[in-house]
Amino acid sequence: MAEGHHHHHFHHKKEDKPPVAVYSETAVDYKKEEKHHKHLEQLGKLGAAAAGAYALHEKHEAKKDPEHAHRHKIKEEVAATAAVGAGGFALHEHHKKKEAKKQYKRLMARSTTISSKPWMDLRLSLLDLCLVYVILLSLTKYPPS
Repeated sequence: MAEGHHHHHFHHKKEDKPPVAVYSETAVDYKKEEKHHKHLEQLGKLGAAAAGAYALHEKHEAKKDPEHAHRHKIKEEVAATAAVGAGGFALHEHHKKKEAKKQYKRLMARSTTISSKPWMDLRLSLLDLCLVYVILLSLTKYPPS
């Protein structure tokens, strides 16, 4: 490697990420989840279109090839069923995507009301624990030694 020549790999400026909701040690990134469901919805639509096209092809083959018409009709029905299933999957993913988008909007609305300093929430909870401890000490006859 030549002197003064340095390779710079992946030094991109990180953008501000949207807030992440935390529920019992699991982080949920609603934007990422929305993107995931959008991708699956598109795959479902693609699958429905492909299966529908194959069903139409088999319907045409059944008319074109009367000797094997029964086989082609069975393939057509299977492909039509697959198209309906893929369409149902796409609809399911569409609803999941809308739900993730709604959760993200709810989180954004809530994040403006919550303090932007997460350690403040922790400090408040520790303060609450200390207050409970002091109250319990004052209520008991024998404080711990």
